[in-house]
Amino acid sequence: MKKRLMTILAVAATALWLGAIPAAAQGQSQDHAQSHSAAAGSHEPMGMDHAMGAGGMKNSTARGPKTPDELLAQNTQLSSKLQSLLPAGTDLQTAAASFRNFGQFVAAVHVSHNLNIPFACLASDVTGTPSSNFAPSGTTVNCPAGTGTKKMSLGSSIQALDPSTDKSQAKQDAKTAMKQAKNDINNKS
Repeated sequence: MKKRLMTILAVAATALWLGAIPAAAQGQSQDHAQSHSAAAGSHEPMGMDHAMGAGGMKNSTARGPKTPDELLAQNTQLSSKLQSLLPAGTDLQTAAASFRNFGQFVAAVHVSHNLNIPFACLASDVTGTPSSNFAPSGTTVNCPAGTGTKKMSLGSSIQALDPSTDKSQAKQDAKTAMKQAKNDINNKS
């Protein structure tokens, strides 16, 4: 019973921590957008939020939170780093667009690189979309049967793609990648 409670608490803590990654990713752009809006003669008081984004993140634009591919376009240094971790020919913008948030995308790139798991297979599992959406142009990636048929957590995908990894190690590998993503997003890499 104690082990089960600890597992539930660990999963809940991971979910809360994952929610902080996109907030951190957008925190930098939010400050810039607010100061730009005020400088342009906006009638809104600085810091006034117009819309709430996914995960309760505040965003200063009426359009909502920026998508992962938009965040990559604005952060060229991080884009270059992530591109170097992926197979040559991978379209970073297209790959990022399929993820629900930027932190999830960056963490998936790190898992793929750290564990030498094909990014197309991992991304397919995490997003629930076909692996062909993530394969480098002109290549075919052979993923295990069932890849991309439903959305999975990073840890579950690690186990599915590398059956020799036990559940505990898969969780640790996912946690390491999420920490790397958070550091990248906060420019601490």
